[in-house]
Amino acid sequence: MEHEDFGRGFLILPVFHCCLIITFLVSVRVAEAAPPAPAQVPSPPRGRQTLAMLDFSTALGVEAALMRAQLPATFTVRAASPFVVASDLPPVELDRVIAQTLLPAHQALNVRYIRRAPVVPVRVYLFAGQTSLAVLSRILWKDDTPPVYGYSRKDRNMMVMDISTGGGTLVHELTHVMMWADFPAVPNWFNEGLSSLHEAVKIFPDRLQGLPNWRGGVLREVIRKGRLRTLSELVSDPDFYGKNSDVNYAHARYFCLFLQDRCDLKRFYELMKAASGTASPTTALVRAATVCSVPEARLEMEFQAYLPKLLGP
Repeated sequence: MEHEDFGRGFLILPVFHCCLIITFLVSVRVAEAAPPAPAQVPSPPRGRQTLAMLDFSTALGVEAALMRAQLPATFTVRAASPFVVASDLPPVELDRVIAQTLLPAHQALNVRYIRRAPVVPVRVYLFAGQTSLAVLSRILWKDDTPPVYGYSRKDRNMMVMDISTGGGTLVHELTHVMMWADFPAVPNWFNEGLSSLHEAVKIFPDRLQGLPNWRGGVLREVIRKGRLRTLSELVSDPDFYGKNSDVNYAHARYFCLFLQDRCDLKRFYELMKAASGTASPTTALVRAATVCSVPEARLEMEFQAYLPKLLGP
């Protein structure tokens, strides 16, 4: 789930504080390599967005120092380009999550979809449970009601989650932050559809293979009541995150699963990105029909015939 409309406070460190932090970069472990000597590291300009003015390796070190200064001593900070990850998990467990989920999923996304990488490090906060998520969200971001599983923030280029719920949320939010860099104009339905597809996933070196998950139950109930909207209505909905958001997420996810299993989801992503901002929402269905090798008029019927095989009666 992405959160873009936030009026919440955020901890901003003064410039003099940032300069002090840089003097300690030599003590910050960044990908098991010593960072540049303090005298060689430019002082970070005001505002995190200006990290883009630094070379990426230096920016990783600065970001790691800033995050370490924000957090209790019980947190471990790791840099694993393009991410800086902070967690109150035991260090060995944190390293396992990074090595077995975060980095492999990032590689698969890059091979399959992503052509433009983030220009500044992505901050990843992996909380060991609801208590630390709630307490630190209140302290760091003045957020008294963080989502239970996690979220990502485009304005802060960061991912926040309760990692005890499993790795699905991590890969979901990772998909968001990578698409923001590569496909900034991605429509909401496809942004959430592809990200939700990766909640239940097999990770291969060259791809992420989405699997059926609990959202199928939401879709099954809507179908049982005869209330499933058409694909045209889904992709044209200006209020994707409104009162029907649970159904919209499920509908978009299973349409992406259909494109993955029966068509060519990678090609669909490429076509959508190439035409972003230049066509009406429903032209997405023209592109879907193209990658499915069916007339547009048959696309809805093909999708409707596919669902019962996954969802059951």
